[in-house]
Amino acid sequence: MREFEQRKLIRKTIYSRVSAVLLAIVLVFLLHETYQIYKKTRESRRQLELVNNKLEELDEKKERLADKISDLESPVGQEEEARSRFSLAKEDEKAIMIIDKEEPAPPAEETSFIESIWDKILSWITF
Repeated sequence: MREFEQRKLIRKTIYSRVSAVLLAIVLVFLLHETYQIYKKTRESRRQLELVNNKLEELDEKKERLADKISDLESPVGQEEEARSRFSLAKEDEKAIMIIDKEEPAPPAEETSFIESIWDKILSWITF
């Protein structure tokens, strides 16, 4: 009989509202922590992707710079760079610079203040 009463007491304790509330609180806490870990994992993956993209860009830049260095180590590459940067020419060469003539911008149409207001109102009304 005593054993039966102890089982009844244990069941009563386990199935009581207090234990159900405590279990619910623990469940909410665990779900919250799981969600926080999920968010951190997602952010870490995004950061990893950004870092990998940056690494690829830097590798490409390194290759371009290595090519440029190898070009500049040769006399032909040095001459090309000097010509492009400083507009240099050899002693017997003549350099010709072609400069486009700038054309003046067409004058803006003058509209009255009221016409410009009506244009703005019509642009808001019409899609």
